[in-house]
Amino acid sequence: MWSRKVIKNAAKEKVKVNYWKMVLVGLALAFLNGQISFNFSSSDSSDSVVTGTYGHMLNTYDLPLAVTALLLFLVIFVIAIAIGLVIGAFLLNPLIVGGDRFFYKNIKEPSEIKELTYSFDSNYKNIVKTMFFKDLYTILWCLLFIVPGIVKSYEYRMIPYLLAENPNMSKEEAFAVSKRMMDGNKMDAFIFDLSFIGWSFLSALTLNIVGIFYYFPYYYQSCAMLYDAIKIQDANRMQYNQNPNGFNQAPNNGFNQAPNNGFNQAPNNGFNQAPNNGFNQTPNNGFNQAPNNGFNQAPNNDPNQAPDENQNNEAGQTNNNWEQSDWSKKDF
Repeated sequence: MWSRKVIKNAAKEKVKVNYWKMVLVGLALAFLNGQISFNFSSSDSSDSVVTGTYGHMLNTYDLPLAVTALLLFLVIFVIAIAIGLVIGAFLLNPLIVGGDRFFYKNIKEPSEIKELTYSFDSNYKNIVKTMFFKDLYTILWCLLFIVPGIVKSYEYRMIPYLLAENPNMSKEEAFAVSKRMMDGNKMDAFIFDLSFIGWSFLSALTLNIVGIFYYFPYYYQSCAMLYDAIKIQDANRMQYNQNPNGFNQAPNNGFNQAPNNGFNQAPNNGFNQAPNNGFNQTPNNGFNQAPNNGFNQAPNNDPNQAPDENQNNEAGQTNNNWEQSDWSKKDF
């Protein structure tokens, strides 16, 4: 399990190594993600213009003109949203992927600012398509309720990093991998973001001066390290589920395997094996073997020779019965 404290401490060390480049890319990402904005218009003048226009409409009670102005406003609003979506899809999102790639590569070595434009040279169409659907799905979920939209935004959180590392990843695979990686990590990632809220307030109080020169590079480097930590966790989880070594797999050595030597195996020497010398084996010399010289063996003497009287007196031991001998042919 990854540690929030370890990730943030490691990010602080990275800020010291590649500081000025991280400041520039962090500022770009903060602007692209809407964390800071530049407003060059005067709010007083705009408010007076709006107030004067609508006040004139209300005073003159010109209803057709008001309806026309409202429709014109809606048309301009829709056009502005469409232009914003096009700019966001074709320009801003690829730059976001490039900025995430900058901070991800900065984990292992100092990264270069040119990574910011990485998406324009690496499967640009696939990155545009995948990021567009990411934003679209998030907006649609937010239309239902705010909470499902927040949950889905965390479910899709790793898609820019996945594309930054592998721009050829398909849309379906990117969504599936991000969902799998964030499974069980959404709440922890939410708490991770909440841990930066103090820096966010301090940045706002200082007119983004603290944000530009410390908070933004620190935050985005921490996010890249969070992705790297969750990626390692996901790889370990996948390896465990495949069970190359685990409880559900028959181990090379263990209780579920027939041992080379043991009770469940026929031993080379033991009670269950016919021994080379023992009771269950026909001995070379013994009661169960026909001896070379004895009662149960046909004598080597001439079959016409009369057997010894002591041999004839042994009860039931001779195999030289009447049917097998030639005694009946002997002429007494």
